[in-house]
Amino acid sequence: MADPIHTTGGLPVTAGHEVDAVLLEVGRGTKVRFDPDAAAALGQQLIDEAQNAIHAERVERRKT
Repeated sequence: MADPIHTTGGLPVTAGHEVDAVLLEVGRGTKVRFDPDAAAALGQQLIDEAQNAIHAERVERRKT
């Protein structure tokens, strides 16, 4: 598993893989298994939403 990324609530999130599955571990022991295609789709959704959040933050900063 890779180094953890932390949620806004401080929970560590790590991603890893095994044969035919991508593993996402949230907190201490909650593991979610994804089909590789579903994991790729989730990854793209996360990228899209992160870009939207960054844009919204920049727009809000310009208003103040």
